[in-house]
Amino acid sequence: MERFRRASVVFSCVDNDQARRIVAKRCAQLLLVHIDLGTLIRQTRLTSLEDRLLDHTGIKIDSNAAAEIVADVRLMLPGACLSCVGGLQASDSVSEHESDLWRSGGRIGSLTSLNHLAVGTAQQLYFDLLTEHLTTSFWQRIQWIQGTGLRTAGSAVSADDPCEICGR
Repeated sequence: MERFRRASVVFSCVDNDQARRIVAKRCAQLLLVHIDLGTLIRQTRLTSLEDRLLDHTGIKIDSNAAAEIVADVRLMLPGACLSCVGGLQASDSVSEHESDLWRSGGRIGSLTSLNHLAVGTAQQLYFDLLTEHLTTSFWQRIQWIQGTGLRTAGSAVSADDPCEICGR
């Protein structure tokens, strides 16, 4: 807690939503800026693509070969947190959901290229906050589409409902 008290901003790069909740709660208690980075590489099943390839080429592909490659970078100002803006699993299902991802092989590791994109995005969001080009909580999603390239979407975020973590 002492390290939180000495900070003006907290960057979190953790692998589970329970840890994100703990960091969000500490930041809310101390009115700190919280920037969370999360990346995910997960196998996806592209059955429609598989069917089209089989129809056109006669070649059956491994439906697990394609991957979802995503990073979320969220800047939370005091008065908002990761819990109330969305994007976290329900607190009672976090450990079960995450362990299922690891056991099932759905989650397939990490890419330094994706991690670098997330870190660079977090730095730029922080610079935009410092220069007052950004004055609200913000969520930036980065997605790599294999064979197509980079897709990004970002938006200011807020929530209307009361929050048990940040007390908004």
